[in-house]
Amino acid sequence: RNALIGKHFKTLMQTCVFHVHGIVSDSQFKLIKATGRLGAVLWYHELRNMGEYLDDLRVLVANVLDAFDVVDSARIIDKGKIHVLVHLPEDVECFGPAIRYATE
Repeated sequence: RNALIGKHFKTLMQTCVFHVHGIVSDSQFKLIKATGRLGAVLWYHELRNMGEYLDDLRVLVANVLDAFDVVDSARIIDKGKIHVLVHLPEDVECFGPAIRYATE
């Protein structure tokens, strides 16, 4: 009750960029944009071209990690879920779309 669920996070990730424009620093804005782009790709239920999807996913994950490095490089090491992103393409290849499994 009164908790965010997946569809709420999806909406927040993809619309946050419009709400914070002009409020946050340029590096923070780039991080929010990169996260929103990655989030949009993670909610695919069906993958029609696995090779192309994995290539795109690797680029998007690298973009998020690069943006995190500029904003707060220590966070990549301190926060486990950020590190898990590195393994996401291999997990998708083995287990299918990320929308099908939880991280908790």
